Amino acid sequence: MRRDIDHLLAGTAPAPGPGMTRGARELLEEITSHAAEEPETAGAEPGPGSPRRWRRWGLSVVAALVAALGLAGPGFLGLGAGPAAAALDIRQENGFYVVMVRDLYADPEVYQEQLRGLGLNVSLRLVPASPSLVGRIWEGTVRTGGERTAEGGRRKDAIETIDGCLTADFPCAIGLRIPVGYTKKIDITLGRRGREGERYTLIASVDAPGEPLHCTGFRGERVDRVIALLRSRGVPDAVFVTADGDRATVPGSWYVHEGVLRSAGSARLLVGPTHSRPDVPGPRMRGDDCVKDSS
Repeated sequence: MRRDIDHLLAGTAPAPGPGMTRGARELLEEITSHAAEEPETAGAEPGPGSPRRWRRWGLSVVAALVAALGLAGPGFLGLGAGPAAAALDIRQENGFYVVMVRDLYADPEVYQEQLRGLGLNVSLRLVPASPSLVGRIWEGTVRTGGERTAEGGRRKDAIETIDGCLTADFPCAIGLRIPVGYTKKIDITLGRRGREGERYTLIASVDAPGEPLHCTGFRGERVDRVIALLRSRGVPDAVFVTADGDRATVPGSWYVHEGVLRSAGSARLLVGPTHSRPDVPGPRMRGDDCVKDSS
């Protein structure tokens, strides 16, 4: 019996990703099957090879195995989501690794360690992003106001984001589809929802789908009206960019030409005294075409 247990223990090393190995499952089945043996006569003292003594030994092995595999806690008992240490949930499907991010705030090295276990040389990190860019891949080099803008969700090398994040519906799943056998070294940055007061790293136009001023026609409107629109949509704060630099306040009669969210409650608006767009450095922030319901 000892040789059988030693043989099973040799196969209990955790595989990449959550769950138990086949060997670990076999060991638990072996232990529990012996633990269910017929009990001894009441009052009898268990001998060296008695079922009761085996049950005690077996339960201690279960406890040691659970601790060694990191299965202790609600997940192992069927009450939770499995091993708590897994920052990524990874499964194989249709020739892809489907990588779902469970811990949005883990250190990038934690993600990379899990991906490395699959033979992938992929570095992954998550950064705070404007609502329409949550779950999107950042690939560009364009910067505006010192902040990055995001571009697209699919790459030429077939790495894709999870489709649920390419719409304006929130919350959405955050993750990647990586081809099985992918051999390139690549760094991937994904947008995640920002925490309270956290400045966005990935930004989009304030009227893009999923953003607070989508389909409002705010461009060319007076500052006072745009500020009222933002406040009615949960964005109480704004700073202003002018031809002469940033300002905390501007006349309410000036015109708003473009805008982005800086954080969940703060906008950054490009404004000027006329309908002509101020000549300021940086890209033009274009919102997606507004398609209103005609019914």
